[in-house]
Amino acid sequence: MQKLPLLFVGIVLVVCAALLQQRRSGVQSRVFRTRGTIIDKERIAMNDGTPADPAIMREGAAILTVRYTPGTGEPLTFQTRLKAELIQQYEIGSEVIVLYDAQNPSHAKLAPVVNQRTSTIATTICLLVGACFLLYGLLSLMNH
Repeated sequence: MQKLPLLFVGIVLVVCAALLQQRRSGVQSRVFRTRGTIIDKERIAMNDGTPADPAIMREGAAILTVRYTPGTGEPLTFQTRLKAELIQQYEIGSEVIVLYDAQNPSHAKLAPVVNQRTSTIATTICLLVGACFLLYGLLSLMNH
């Protein structure tokens, strides 16, 4: 019965990989990618209403305003809040990748740093390792 935990781990990994793939497929069918341009970079104000000092900015956050044009052809904007260590990467006028909802183009966000290839590789590894544990657990149970 020591092989039962391996069987359980295998089942959990296979189910998790399947759920991740299903979720990713559902989201990909609704989400489109386009290029956007950063049009404003605003430091978040301190509690008393005064703008944050550049030295404090390293510990705080800022808001980016991004303009993009979805498939409808009408330019839209959205704002996103970023931590200071990430905000340093973005400059006004620079181009970014925007993800927007095909059914509601005004719902948009910056594309995550993790790309689709990395996500696919992680899901595949999870599925393969889970299948190995599952098969090993099943074969061990059959031999007893």
